[in-house]
Amino acid sequence: MKTLPALILFLFATTGFAQNAANCIPANSSYVFALNLAQLKAKSAEMDYSKYLESLMPGNSSYGYEGFSNALCNYLDPAALMKHPDSFGIDIKSYLYVYKTSVKDVSGTVYLLNLSDADRFESRLNTICNGMDINYQKKSLAGGTFYLGPKTSVAINGKLAIVFVKSYSYFQDFAYETEADAGYDSAYTAEKQADNLRIDSLFYEQLNNGGETDYDAAVTRHQLKSDTSIAFRAKQRADAAKLEAVNEKYRNILALMESMLQAQQNNMLQNRNFAALNNGAHDAFIFMNTMAFMSNEYLNPFGSLYRFGVDEENRTTSGKTPRLTAGISSSYSIDFENGKARIQFLNTYNEHVYPYFKKAYGIKQDKQLLKYIDGENLLGYMSMAVSSKELAKFYEDFYIEMLEGMPKRKRDMNMLPAMQLAYAFLDKEMLYNTLDGRAILACTGFTDVRMKFSSYSYDDEFNKQEVTEERLVRQPRMVMAAAIGNRENAKKLFDIIGQFDVFVKVKENVIGYYGGRDVPFNLFICLTDDALIMSNDINVVVNPATYPKLPKEDLKQIMSHNIAMKIYSDRMMAGVRDAYFKGVDTMPWFAEIMNRLGNIEMTDTRPSKDSYGAMATVSLKDGSANALYQLLKMMQSADGF
Repeated sequence: MKTLPALILFLFATTGFAQNAANCIPANSSYVFALNLAQLKAKSAEMDYSKYLESLMPGNSSYGYEGFSNALCNYLDPAALMKHPDSFGIDIKSYLYVYKTSVKDVSGTVYLLNLSDADRFESRLNTICNGMDINYQKKSLAGGTFYLGPKTSVAINGKLAIVFVKSYSYFQDFAYETEADAGYDSAYTAEKQADNLRIDSLFYEQLNNGGETDYDAAVTRHQLKSDTSIAFRAKQRADAAKLEAVNEKYRNILALMESMLQAQQNNMLQNRNFAALNNGAHDAFIFMNTMAFMSNEYLNPFGSLYRFGVDEENRTTSGKTPRLTAGISSSYSIDFENGKARIQFLNTYNEHVYPYFKKAYGIKQDKQLLKYIDGENLLGYMSMAVSSKELAKFYEDFYIEMLEGMPKRKRDMNMLPAMQLAYAFLDKEMLYNTLDGRAILACTGFTDVRMKFSSYSYDDEFNKQEVTEERLVRQPRMVMAAAIGNRENAKKLFDIIGQFDVFVKVKENVIGYYGGRDVPFNLFICLTDDALIMSNDINVVVNPATYPKLPKEDLKQIMSHNIAMKIYSDRMMAGVRDAYFKGVDTMPWFAEIMNRLGNIEMTDTRPSKDSYGAMATVSLKDGSANALYQLLKMMQSADGF
C-alpha cells in the first residue's frame, strides 16, 4: 500500500506528457495498446513482466526481413525497450503507446514514447549498431532527427520519440521489378540494334577490302568488344533506377515519420472513450477502433485507409449516412491490485444501436435450466441469457449497412445481394426460436467416462482385424442446458441430428456420440420438455436427477446478469490434481498455482444508451501482495513445465 500515494502523485505529474503524446495518434488507427511502465514495474517487484509481453507486442517479428535483419542493424528491437526502458532514457511515468498505421503503400506498427533523456535515447540508438553493417539514412531536420532503416525507423523530437516497425516486403517489392528488367530497357535494346548494324557494315567493308573471310568469327570478335560497354551502361542505368527506387522509399518513410511526430488535427484524444481510458490511470489498456480495424485489416488489406461514407475518392454506392456502423469501439483495461487483477471490457455504440441491445439483453436466465446443474459439486459455470432473435436482427442490419458502406471499387458487388437473398429465404422463426439464447454451461466434478478405442492386428494369414477395447478415462463432467423457444421446432432439430450415422439412439429422447482415440470424448444429447441438455456423462442425461440447488450467491449472479461466469479455482485445481497428478510435491509449479490462485469471476453490465460492458476479476489468496507479482510468480514456476 506504500506505493499507492507515489503512484497517484506521478500520475498527476505526468498527465500532460501522456496527453501530448496521445495527440499524435491518428483518430482512424485500428487499435491503440498502452502500457504504464512505472506502475507495472512497481507492482511486479523484482519479477520480469516484459518477456510475457513480447509475443503480444505487434511488430516484433522479423518475418519478411531475412535479407536485412540477419546482416544489418535495425537500430531498435521493441522488446529491448520493454525490458530496459530506463537505459533508453524513456519516461516510464507516462504511457508507452503502440498503434497500427497504414498509409498508401506502407504499413506497420508505431511505438510512441515520451523521453526523460533524449540524449541518452539517441546515444543508445547509435551504440546498438557498433561492429555491424549499417543500412540507414540519417536526416537532421527542423522537425527532428530521423534514422530511416529497411525495417525499423526512429524519429526524435525533443521529449517525443517514434519507433516505426514496417510491415513485410516494403523495401523488397521494387527489387524484383528492377532486377528482372535490368539489362532489357529500351536504351539497351536500341544500343544493341545500332551495334549490330555497325558490326554488319564493318564486316562487309572489310570483306570487300579482303580483310575478313569468316563472318561468324568477325561478329563474335566485335560483339565481345562492344557488349561489355553496352551491358555496363545498362547496369549503370539499372543501378541508378534501383537507387532512385530506394531513395523514393526513404523519402516516403521520412514524410511519414515527420507526420507521425506532429499533433494530429483529428487525433485519438477527441474520442471521448479513448480519452476516458487514457485518463483512467490503468496499468494497461487496449482501445479497438472497431470499424477502422475491420476496414484496415480485413476489408482493405492492401493499403490506404478509408472511412465509411466519408472519403470522396471512396464514395459509397448507397449514399446513405452510416447509422449502426458509426461510432463503434471496444476497450479493454487491466489493473493489478493487492489480491486482485481486474479486467474491464467496454463496447460503445451510438443511439441507433441501443434499441437493438435493449431488446436483446432485456431477458433473464430461465430458472428451469438450473435444475439440471449439480449445485453441490459445482466447480465452475458460465451463464448466458441473450435473445438470439433480437441479436440476429441487429447483426443482419449491421452487416448489410457495412457492405453498403464499402467503397464500390473495393467490394464484391455480389456479396450484398447474396446475403439479402439468403436472409429472404431463411426460416428465421425456425432458426431463432428453437433455442432462444438462454443457456448455462457448467463443470460439476470429475468422473470416469467409458471410452471405446480401436486398434488393429493381423491374423496368421496377414488379414487386418479391428480390435475394440473399452477403457475408463477420468474427465471433467461437463453439462450444458439450453432453453427451448419452440418445442416442436426443437423436436424437428433433434430428430434431424439423430439421423447422422455418428449418433446412436440411447433412449427415445437421448442420442449419443461415442468418441475414440482421435476424438477422446463422448457426447450425449437429451431433449426434455423445457431444455436441450448436452453432457459427456451418460448418467446426466439418461437418469436426470433432482440436484442440490446452486449456492445463493451464484444464483443471484446468474439471475442478475445476462452473462455471468465463475470458476472455483480451489475445487477445480484439486479435481485436476486428483484426476491427473498424483505427486504434487514433484511439480512445484502446480503447487504454486494452488497456493496462490483464488476464484475467477466475470459479470456484464446492463446495456446503457451508448455502451455495454463486463468486468472479470482474478482473485488471489494472498490479499496483501500485488496481483501482478503473484501472477508472475505462478507463470515463472510454470516456465519449465
